[in-house]
Amino acid sequence: MVAVSTPKKSSLLDGVDVHDAGENLILTGATEEIVNYVLSEMQKEGALNVKKAVKVGSKWVGSTSNPALALCSVEHVGYVIWIRGPSESAILTRSHEFRERGALVASPPRQDGDQWEMSLENIGDRLRIGTIAG
Repeated sequence: MVAVSTPKKSSLLDGVDVHDAGENLILTGATEEIVNYVLSEMQKEGALNVKKAVKVGSKWVGSTSNPALALCSVEHVGYVIWIRGPSESAILTRSHEFRERGALVASPPRQDGDQWEMSLENIGDRLRIGTIAG
């Protein structure tokens, strides 16, 4: 019996590396065309803030907003801010703006089923020092 290997179908992303950079996804590839093509396909699927590829060293680099952030919800309950989303990195990134303005982590990220959640304490409101808008 002779083993015959069949060529593997190539994926659109085979020519592009995708890096999670918090609020953005960074795409790198060998050619401007492939990076821009992947970005345009992502845009058709709802990606926002798409930045076309530019040459950086020997690679082409483009970016788009991280779609996981759009899937995060923010709920204010008294002085507590609850953030829920599809991944730990998504909720941590979403919490960054609140933490920059003084909110403290009340409960660290934890997985609850297929969702992640964390809570922050809005110290500014509790002490009546400024406000944190959500």
